[in-house]
Amino acid sequence: MHVKEYNLGDAYFFLPIREYDNRCIYKYLVRTVYADSIVYRYARKQSIKTVYTDRTTLETYNDTLKSVVLANPGFDKLHGEPIVTDYSAYQMYMRNDEFRMKISPSRMNELYVGNGPCLSAIAGEGCLPEKRYIAGLGGPYYYCGGYVGDSEERKLVYYKKGESEWGEKLVITGVSNFKTRDRLQVYPNPFTGEITVEYPGTENFTIEILNSGGQKVFVNNVSTRNRFQINLSVFPSGVYFVKAITGKKAMVQKIIKH
Repeated sequence: MHVKEYNLGDAYFFLPIREYDNRCIYKYLVRTVYADSIVYRYARKQSIKTVYTDRTTLETYNDTLKSVVLANPGFDKLHGEPIVTDYSAYQMYMRNDEFRMKISPSRMNELYVGNGPCLSAIAGEGCLPEKRYIAGLGGPYYYCGGYVGDSEERKLVYYKKGESEWGEKLVITGVSNFKTRDRLQVYPNPFTGEITVEYPGTENFTIEILNSGGQKVFVNNVSTRNRFQINLSVFPSGVYFVKAITGKKAMVQKIIKH
């Protein structure tokens, strides 16, 4: 699978990241099914170009990783069947166009608990895309454009599964040699409540979580383990960045709260 993610920050507000170009080539090797999850082992080639307000960085990877997919009760619902949580209500729906997919609606189409006993629609602006999950090809895939020039996109551009092949292969330019590098892992992503953070090192480190505006919303010093859980169920929906800091080195992973 070849997947491209591209985010463009708006031009009118000060945000730490102005442009984010993430290109990934995945080759799935092993699929293991457990009672409460599915674990994939996969090879990855990836380039991430990030343009900040004061600098530009390029990260490249060529390694083998694992991905843990946990149960999501929402995917067991029928087309149009309500999904009710402690704070909201919405429904997914199915489509069978070029792909068979299940679609999670835009947050603008979700009802939220208000000040009283009634549910009300959210009022907001910017990118609030619907998320598409393609049968057998993962997700979420989405596109949205904001009101002031910002945009977010994650799309499947190519896949090959057995004799079935679709799309055009992703070309990753500007990298002559990929480097193998340990990487911070955060899952599930997207998430609704608790996340698991796996840090590849053994030294003490600090975890910071930043919102899309660059504000710190969580800080914790970790000294005894490299795998732990954080409950973020009270956080509002949106984009966050998990940062692991040790000495002068930092690893960052982008996550999305549903």
